[in-house]
Amino acid sequence: MYQPLAPPIKQYLERGYNSYLDDSLIRVYFLQLVTPVEAASTCQRAHDTYARDILGCPGSGIEAPDLFKIYNAERKSFYSVEECWEDFKIFLQSTCSDQNCLENPIEFPLGFVVLTAPDSQRATLVCCFKEDEQWNVGSCLIPIDAELGMQAQAFKYTEDEFANIARHYENDLPRRSA
Repeated sequence: MYQPLAPPIKQYLERGYNSYLDDSLIRVYFLQLVTPVEAASTCQRAHDTYARDILGCPGSGIEAPDLFKIYNAERKSFYSVEECWEDFKIFLQSTCSDQNCLENPIEFPLGFVVLTAPDSQRATLVCCFKEDEQWNVGSCLIPIDAELGMQAQAFKYTEDEFANIARHYENDLPRRSA
């Protein structure tokens, strides 16, 4: 799914990037074979293992941040990651098309997660990122347990890290030239 992005999506991303909050939730789509209950269970597992294995919660005294928001399109089932991407672009347009982007955005505007199969051990992490001053979108497969939570939290702090994160996992990004 790797592709460079053109206007107007680039402008929406710039506005979203300049307005989101660090505690914004990451939208989670699930494909038709995954039920809402399975999606919720998977997100909870990713959150709990991240909190326990990476942050040391609750033993550390730190409260684990909420990470995910399951997106349940009531009238539509998604059959592919590309369909989720098309829906995400509509979300970006509706929240970031105005020059005065949301003052308190609750969803992270640069990426999302897709759960593709029930009981899968990996999720697809899709992220818009800037590389060489060009906005792109790419995806990678991340193990669901602590790593999904850790990487989802990490790419909220710097979208340009996504390319580095993704290159450690199965991904669709082009090879870097030496």
